[in-house]
Amino acid sequence: MTAPNTTGSPETHPLNDLHTYHRNPRRGDTTAIADSLAANGQYRPIVVNKGTHTGRPMEVLAGNHTLAAARLLAENNPDDERWHTIDCWVIDVDDEAATRIVLADNRTADLGTYNDDTLLQLLESIDHDLDGTGYNYDDLDDLRALAEDTLPEPPTAPTLPVATEIDGTIDPSKAAIDSAPNAPLAEGLSTSHSDADKAATYAERGSRMLVLSYDYDTYTWVVEQLAAYATNHDDCDDSNAAIVIHLLAAANNTPAPTQEP
Repeated sequence: MTAPNTTGSPETHPLNDLHTYHRNPRRGDTTAIADSLAANGQYRPIVVNKGTHTGRPMEVLAGNHTLAAARLLAENNPDDERWHTIDCWVIDVDDEAATRIVLADNRTADLGTYNDDTLLQLLESIDHDLDGTGYNYDDLDDLRALAEDTLPEPPTAPTLPVATEIDGTIDPSKAAIDSAPNAPLAEGLSTSHSDADKAATYAERGSRMLVLSYDYDTYTWVVEQLAAYATNHDDCDDSNAAIVIHLLAAANNTPAPTQEP
């Protein structure tokens, strides 16, 4: 179909010169629109059909409830000149085109949706005064609750090494690492913590295992850094314990105790 000629002109008319559309199916919130007009002014014109082709002069096609809200303000504030007239975009179309414009203006607004996160940000940016927005503080609280409900669950951290002492020594049967599945072991890193034989050796020497809890990414980084440190320091063997002792001694400028053979 060919689009109707909606070329028009900006005009300002007294409220009483205009007529609402004779078959408007929309039921708007006139009070909310009046609040918006009072707070924000009329920031766009209403669309009025001149009526040459319909026999209904100066009939509003888009903005019927804006006209009703302006009339409500004029009634409540008869001395306020802002509500004596209203800005219009005046076109001149036939009945079918007028009907299509009314239907499209109402329906296309219904089809829209919201990005709740962006809406919440906008409202919070003016949460000191929501007058004229159509929103209230209950709406704001609902959006905040919705945002909290949709926060992603934090990832579950992998099980990290656990050792159990019996009579002051490590129980070799409990000394193995239960780490993240398929976790890569950095090249050159000691595997002593997952080796029951070495754990038994540590137990015979009265050693202790220090257990630290990290998320998996941090744990992997620590493993890689320990391996790199051992590779770059010839005076430090490749066991995790020896690396930690070497680092602490260097950081505190304190000689480490001599390890018993």
